[in-house]
Amino acid sequence: MPVTFGIPFFNAQRTLRDAIGAVFAQTNEDWELILVDDGSVDGSLETARAVNDPRVRVLSDGANRGLPARLNQIVAEARFEVVARMDADDLMSPHRLDRQLAVLEGTGAEIVTSAMAMLSDDLQPTGIRDCRPRVDAKALLRGHGIAHAPLIARARWFRHNRYDESLLRAQDAELWCRSFHAGTLTATTVAGVDEPLYFCREEAGVSLSKVLKAHAALRRLVRAYGPGALGRWGTRSELARSFLRSGTLRCLAVLGLLPWATSRVRNRRIADSALAARIRTEVAVVRATKVPGLDG
Repeated sequence: MPVTFGIPFFNAQRTLRDAIGAVFAQTNEDWELILVDDGSVDGSLETARAVNDPRVRVLSDGANRGLPARLNQIVAEARFEVVARMDADDLMSPHRLDRQLAVLEGTGAEIVTSAMAMLSDDLQPTGIRDCRPRVDAKALLRGHGIAHAPLIARARWFRHNRYDESLLRAQDAELWCRSFHAGTLTATTVAGVDEPLYFCREEAGVSLSKVLKAHAALRRLVRAYGPGALGRWGTRSELARSFLRSGTLRCLAVLGLLPWATSRVRNRRIADSALAARIRTEVAVVRATKVPGLDG
């Protein structure tokens, strides 16, 4: 089954080559790659345009429209009926496409996500983020029901359930809540792969401002969808929980513990040395994969 990979990018010159290399490293070669520039000014557009392969298309209109608009654009431009996304600063296992396609075809799901390996800035594995889908109102309103970055999906689902292009944050959480409320997202819509197939560069410095803005965006979702899903008191409880989390993180930031706390809450330690070694090997394979036009 052919797949459209989509990578939106904005000023990602430092990492874009590795992201593209991760697509070329896939054991399944039946794909097209759409690289969508969002108004970059750092030379990353030139990097994208230098790729010389008929399977690769570069789209650029010179504007900075934001991630939701670019994700909608990828689905609209996709030539194939399965779409896989990734961020321009991440990598993925060479087996990602094969593993997720097997689940997509075997379960009849519309969306398949996976666990993620978290990487340091020098691309060493630092933890695992388990990403088993949870399609229930409380999990979705908390922003961690479905892992967004590693997903592949049937394009038809995203054509009927578009991202809200007016949102600057929590676009994926808003989409999940809205489609859950509309009945187009159910437990059978989403499947997950426990294996870490997506490799995410974890931010070296977690911004308190960014975290607090994400919390505020999720509270807007709780106010919009909570009363119908959780009831009045359940909604108040979720809002109180969110404000308490924001307050706690403010205190931890003062103590210099914010990066440690956010990583510890979201990730688990890699206890299996063989798994850590496998991730290092796959990262090395991706980085050694030649990209036509970029590597001769």
